[in-house]
Amino acid sequence: MIGDPDQSIYGFRGADPFCFDRLAEETSGLEIIRLKENYRSSPQIIAAASELWRTRKNVDEGESLHANCPDNVPVRLVKAGSGMGEAIFVAKEINRLAGGIGMLEAHQAAWDNRERKVRAFDEIAVLCRTHRQAEILEKCLKTEGIPYLRAGREEFLEDEAVQGSLSFLRYLENPSDLVSMQECAREIWKLEWNAVTEEIIRTAGKTYSVPYKKKKPRKFVEQWMKEMGLEKQQAMQKLLQMTVFYNTMPEFVDALSLGVESDLKRCPDKRYEAGAVTVMTLHGSKGLEFPVVFIYGVNEGSIPLESGKHPADAEEERRLFYVGMTRAKEELIMTTSGEPSAFVRGIDDALIQRENAEKKREETYRQMSLFE
Repeated sequence: MIGDPDQSIYGFRGADPFCFDRLAEETSGLEIIRLKENYRSSPQIIAAASELWRTRKNVDEGESLHANCPDNVPVRLVKAGSGMGEAIFVAKEINRLAGGIGMLEAHQAAWDNRERKVRAFDEIAVLCRTHRQAEILEKCLKTEGIPYLRAGREEFLEDEAVQGSLSFLRYLENPSDLVSMQECAREIWKLEWNAVTEEIIRTAGKTYSVPYKKKKPRKFVEQWMKEMGLEKQQAMQKLLQMTVFYNTMPEFVDALSLGVESDLKRCPDKRYEAGAVTVMTLHGSKGLEFPVVFIYGVNEGSIPLESGKHPADAEEERRLFYVGMTRAKEELIMTTSGEPSAFVRGIDDALIQRENAEKKREETYRQMSLFE
């Protein structure tokens, strides 16, 4: 067996970190080999992430990870006055890390004497606990003119028009798929299933079969939306934004049917160009790594996520937060508003640099002296 129980974050899909404990109980002579060397993250990031376990239980020092990367900047926790304040800070800070898109940021870079590495946009990721949190971030990134892409299986994919459209695409891929025929008849054509409805779907299939094989995904989906009167639906517009990452319609349909979180991407522009910030959920980030990681919304109620329907699994949420922290290779910046999560409150002040977003903004955009 190979795995890391500290990164078991898919309990809702049946994953169980205690399988290792049961194996040890049921197997005599079991040999356990612990991999303790970390070659991804800086010592500062590893030290702060490892503190999550020491706040939960008495962990043997021999079990702690050992960082093999050079020292880097401190882990930062930035407090803002609101969720919008957090999003504005993240956008402004990305702008600063990239060297400054606008005049003010360029001036800031000029008088800031600290040695720092200028980052490309594709070196930066912003992680959120939920897809809904990322919506406010999108607005701020657009305002700052920062190129970005959204990754993950977002809520708009559950929209009725999107589901009906995907059913029709699956039918075009496999004309013997009766279930997909019935779904698109119900959700797009709003028809009960009978022989007449079946003939309508098959006629539509003949109309779209050639474009499905020959057209680029964006052109095909644009044609479908226009002819079905779906152009003004926001969910369909977001589906259209996904097409720029695929060369053929079968490839697009396969990704939507079988792709994991990090495979599904959406670009707000009509075409995707390399060099964009990645915005995704903590779950979707597992297995990935970025030189710079922001974790947005590190607040009580969000991490761990509280819901009226489902009680929070505090230990799985702790593991999820640990996964998010260790996606960062060189810089980790966490933002909060309101009451910070208990996970970060328990981290020793010596391992985390705490800042105020409003004060930071005032310092950044102060009037420069003529003689400065």
